[in-house]
Parts: sequence; C-alpha cells; structure tokens
Amino acid sequence: MNGATLFCHLDLTDAYTHLPIDEEFSHILTLNTITHGLIRPTRAVYGAANIPAIWQRRMESVLQGLDDIVVSFYDDIIVFARDFDNLLQALTIILDRLRESGLRLNRSKCVFAAPSLECLGHRIDRYGLHKSDKHVAAIRDAPRPTTTEELQLFLGKATYYSAFIPNLSSRTRALRDVLLSDNFEWTSEADKAYLDIKAVLTSPQVLMQYDPTLPLILATDASKTGLGAVLSHRLSNGQERPIAFASTSMSTTEQRYPQIDKEALAIVWAVKKFFHYLYARKFTLITDHKPLTQILHPEKSLPTLCISRMANYADYLAHFDFDIVYKPTKQHTNADYCSRISKETVPQVNYLKQEDDTLEDDFEGFTLHQIQQLPVRAEHIARETCKDEYLGKIVQLLEKGYDLARCGYKSPENKYTLAANCLHYEHRVIIPPSLRQAILNDLHVAHLGVVKMKSLARSFVYWPGIDNDIELAVRSCRNCSSNAPSPPKFSCHHWEYPQGPWQRIHVDYAGPIADSMLLIVVDAYSKWVEVRVTSTSTTEATVGILDELFCSYGVPTTLVSDNGPQFTAREFKHFLQMSGVKFHKFSAPYHPATNGQAERYVQTVKQALKAMGTTKSTLKKNINEFLCQYRRTAHSETTESPAKLFLGRNIMTRLDLVRPLDASTRITEKQKANFNTSFRSFTPGQQIYFISGNNRMDKWIPGVISKQLGDLHYIIEYHGKHIKRHVDQIQRYHGNEESERSLSIPTSLTPQRISKIPAEQESPPRRSRSAESTNRLSYSTTLGKKSSSAS
Repeated sequence: MNGATLFCHLDLTDAYTHLPIDEEFSHILTLNTITHGLIRPTRAVYGAANIPAIWQRRMESVLQGLDDIVVSFYDDIIVFARDFDNLLQALTIILDRLRESGLRLNRSKCVFAAPSLECLGHRIDRYGLHKSDKHVAAIRDAPRPTTTEELQLFLGKATYYSAFIPNLSSRTRALRDVLLSDNFEWTSEADKAYLDIKAVLTSPQVLMQYDPTLPLILATDASKTGLGAVLSHRLSNGQERPIAFASTSMSTTEQRYPQIDKEALAIVWAVKKFFHYLYARKFTLITDHKPLTQILHPEKSLPTLCISRMANYADYLAHFDFDIVYKPTKQHTNADYCSRISKETVPQVNYLKQEDDTLEDDFEGFTLHQIQQLPVRAEHIARETCKDEYLGKIVQLLEKGYDLARCGYKSPENKYTLAANCLHYEHRVIIPPSLRQAILNDLHVAHLGVVKMKSLARSFVYWPGIDNDIELAVRSCRNCSSNAPSPPKFSCHHWEYPQGPWQRIHVDYAGPIADSMLLIVVDAYSKWVEVRVTSTSTTEATVGILDELFCSYGVPTTLVSDNGPQFTAREFKHFLQMSGVKFHKFSAPYHPATNGQAERYVQTVKQALKAMGTTKSTLKKNINEFLCQYRRTAHSETTESPAKLFLGRNIMTRLDLVRPLDASTRITEKQKANFNTSFRSFTPGQQIYFISGNNRMDKWIPGVISKQLGDLHYIIEYHGKHIKRHVDQIQRYHGNEESERSLSIPTSLTPQRISKIPAEQESPPRRSRSAESTNRLSYSTTLGKKSSSAS
C-alpha cells in the first residue's frame, strides 16, 4: 500500500454461504435443532475448521493479478489508490470481478474513498501503518491509583514486562516509596514515575506489531466490575511481548454473574475484541480460573449440569482453534490489571424529539389511586419530584416529548413514563429522595421483615437501590434485631488438620448407657476412637482414664473438650500441666458443634450400642466388637482406616480369614515343605532316655518312642503311660545288647503294640500352623547360633 492516499473497505455479506458444498460434506455438517429437527446445509457455514482456508483460497483466485490495488483477508477487502481517479478504476475492476463470481457486499459496512481506515486492528493512512488507539486506550486512560492495592496492581503489570522496560527498578522507586508509608500519599515524584511507566507500556518499546509467524497468546481476566485482556506474541526466548491491551466495564446485570461466568464472559468478549487476529489461527488462551480449562476445553465435552449461558459461550468458542492454559493469579498480573482499571464511559446525550404523548391511561390512574392510600399523597410526590435536580430534568424531557434512551439514559431510567406529574417505572411510582424515608417507615410499620416489605414495595413504589434501603431499614430497627431468629448455622467447624496421630484429641462423655458412663476419646488425625467404661464421670475418674491412655499412646499436644465441670476443674488443669499437654481448648458455651469430632462419635457409639441391644453384662463385649470393626473400616474423610493411620497397619479381624493366601504366605509354606531338618530325630520303637520331671525319680529315665508329633515333639511310652516330651528333653540310648536286655522295657512296646495305641491316647492336641512354623524358626535360629559359636 506504499504511496496510497485513498482507501476503500468492502465487506462481503455472509461470506461463507457463497460456497456450495457437496453431498458428502453436507452430511458431516448436519445440524440437530429443537424446532426443525435435522437440517443438512447445502452451503458452507461457520464452525468447520477447514472452511476459512478454503474461502481465503477462493478470494485469492477471484482477485488474482490485482495485488497492486487490493488486499483481501477472509470477508474483508481493502482497495487502495494514489488518487481518486485511480481509485474509481480499481473499484470498477474489483466490483466486476465480484459480480462475475456471484459475490455480494454489505453496503452498510462498506467504506469508500477514506483518507484513513481502521482495519484489522491498525489505522492506515498516507503516512503508513499505525497501531490503533484502542489498543492502548486501556492503559492510557487508566486513572491514577488511589489505594495501595491499585498501586500494587499497576506495579505488577509493569513488572510483567520488565524485560522490555530498561531501568525498571529505578523508574518505580518513587512508587515503591509510596507503598512503604503507612498512609497512602500520592506525591509529585510518584506521579511522574506513574506517567513515565504508562508511556513506556504504550510505546513501541513494549508493544510490538502483529506478526503472523509468531505464536499468539490471549490472556483474559475478570474483576468485580470489569473485564481485561492482553493480546501477545511469544518470542523465541520464551518471553511474552504485548500487541494490544483492552478493558471494558460490565453492566449491572453482568456484575451479578457468578465468578466463573464472569471469567467465561471475559474470554468470549476478548475473542470478539481481537477477532481479526484470532480467527482461523491457532492461539493459546490463558485464564486464572482453573475450572474453565475443563469446561471450555476444545477437545472435551461440556459437563452434564451446565447452564445455558456457559453452553452458549462454549458453542461460540468452538469456531476457534485454541489451547486453554491455567495460570495462577499471581502470574496473571497483565490481564488482571486491565480488568480492574476499566471505567464506564459516559455516553453522549443526543436530544431527539418524540411524537408520543405522556397522557395518563387507566392503569396509571389505578397506580396513582393506590398511592393516595399512603400518608404521602401523589400531589406531594409530584411536587418533590419536580424540585429534585435529577428527577426534575427527566420530567422536563418527558414533558417536551424527548426519548430518554436517545438522550443517553440507560435502564431503568430510559423506561420512565410521566403521569399526573409523577414519574412511573412500569406500574410503580418513582419516589424522590426527600420522601423515601417516610415511605420506608410506612412499609416497616408492622415489622413484616425484608421479604414481605420488598413484596409490598414492588406493588406501589420504586427508586434505584430500594431493595438495599429496605434491608438497611430492617437491620437498623432495634425491635427487629432484638427478636430476630438465629442466623444460618455454619455447616462445619474448621479445625486445622494435625500433622500426625495423637497430636490433637477430642474428649467427651456419653451416657448413661447400661448404668455406666462412656468416655469417648477421638484422635483428630486418624479418627482412632477409644471408649472407656466408668461408673462415674468425675474429675478423678477422667484423669485416671486419660493417664492410662497417655501412658499407652503418649501425651497429645492439644486436648479439646466441652465446658463440663470435670474438664474445667482445677485438678484436671493441674493434671494436663503435669502431663505435658500444651493446649487445652474448650468449645463455645451452648455450641457443642465446636467439639464436633467428639460429639459426632458420641452419637455413633450410642447408636451402635443401642442397635446391638447392649445390656450391663454385654457392654464391654459390644464396645470391643464395635471398635474392632470401626478401626478396620476406611473413614470417609481420610479414605484410610483409623488403624492404618494410627498404628501404621491394618488390624486383623476374623473377616481376614476369608482371604486366600497371599504370595508371601505361599512362599513361606513352600520353604517349610522343602526344609531340610538338621536337628536330632527319633523313630517310633527306638529306645531313649527322657527327662522324668519328678524330683523323686532319676533325672533321666528310659522309655520308648511311641509316636512323633511334628518335628520337635514326641510321645514316649513309659510303664504303660504316654508322656509328651520335646526333642531337647530326649537323649539317645547307648548300650550293648546285654544292657539292653537288662533294661526294663515294658513288653507292650513292640511295634505291633505301638500301632494299636487308642486314638485318644495316640493323638495329642493339634498345634496351629503358625505355632509349628514358629518352633521351626526358633529351632533353626538356635542351630545357627550353635554352629556359629562352634565355628
């Protein structure tokens, strides 16, 4: 465009609909509508990712060979020329090409023979390409900081782009000095520094021209009253350099949105603001509201429960190609500052005549008749309305027939009407400020409360902020406050979660249950519960139980209890001090929920014992059964069992018997089966000496092995008796044949006789598998020690 002095901007009407599509592609674009069912388009529509590229290729083919007079960007065409005659020739050629291709223009959006043109975020004139003023207006028109928080926001904004601002620390010294003072005082040095940094932020030193080859970033944020956005490029070194800033104020309705809707609104508004930069280009969207990264993610579906507003936002953003990224608020200062500096612009007042009259109709007559029932008459309201500076001006405009909307008034003022010199909003009469207190007093005469007062007021009167005034009137009424109901209860009492088990315990008494009192002790970390039965709940009994628990588990850091006499007694306080408990915290009087940990388990224990039909004889047994099951079960808050967090392991119960053997148990059993015994062994019928165990007899007496029990125990027959002995209590018999014959051995000890021993004499009590394995292990350990000492 170098050398051009006149410009034209041509805008195509419904650009993509000029492209017919084939049947296969039309099936892909089928729409499911509520009113018309399935609709299959025959022409291109917005939303398909490949259509912008196809359309741009089509436009380049239509305008091929005209690069010296025209530039096209999707549905925008810019025609340029050195003088007016050349511009007419260029327009003739281009319009003929468009007519031949069947393309139509939107006349209302076309601009002809303009010396300066705003297009694609830039201002073009005979002197070259300039950045648009609206790109820097958000920073340029920002008001001076009036509080410490606003100044901190501005410094955060400047620090974000510190890489492009030389000597930033020196430039901001005066501003940082303002932050150091206790009282916020704006000095002349701070003002100079503030203006200097604003100038730098809006200069080419920080702002850069748009480059299609660099990655594009859009950062958005929303405050209580405004929206902010920053469009940036990411450079090769990873730094972000801004292209443009933008901010706007939200309407009164939008300010009542939930925060998540405000953040989504900021994204949609920013995308529309920088549409020409973002459309048909891949960009990165940055927000400090993490849920939106899932809700508006281009590759994820909307949640099942989603309001229609959010669905509309997601539908609009589906036309763009982007990745959404979460950035914490402290790292999001560039967009955060823009959202907080937005100010509502003052619209220009344009007085235009309107032919409508403001004659009173039947409905307005009925409204005025209702007002006459109040102590404040309609005539009085009309007189005070005319005296009021703001409302009197509206009355004058309506009397002259002007349209309030065209005069610059916004809702609800632009909907005011005039009847009998009184302003009306819909069916309600506008009350001037001087009479509002009298109306409030009359509405509150019966002390009906906020809801009924608002309902009554909506039938008669209105003024901006009437709901807030009614709420203030009720809150300031002494009679209403003294008889007001209790406020909504807080759902839960917040306690800081301990770092480990038994650091903070909650105690409380339950009962009487089965003529006994139960002291409930709960560990706040693991939810481990101790239940101790006592016949009395005195301080002495409480100290005894807690002393026993402290001996078993240690002394806690904090103990929480209610204000019972046993916990507030001097002896109890002395006991805690001597034990080493640092803090003893009490629940608020008449508010047991403060000690909710213990209170909850009091109810749980009482309910469980009641369900088990507990009596005095079964009390302890039932408590043990309850604690065994409770400590083994995962808690809903910690997702772990109390035993796991308190003891570091899960306790065994009889329910564990239903589980099959795990790998370690199977390997242990296999090792037992392959265990090669290296200890002494004896066979049935073998003659031995064994320990008598009788002081009146010899220490070693002869006998015969009757049967082997396991690896280490044997049944020995001695004079018709069966005696069980360990292998360590048996010695081999060493002697010649004569001595063997001389040895008195019962004749019943033949192998045939041994095999006929009755079962009740032959089979000793069976040992458990664990006991047998323990004996093997202990014996092998003993052998190892012996062999070590021998070597």
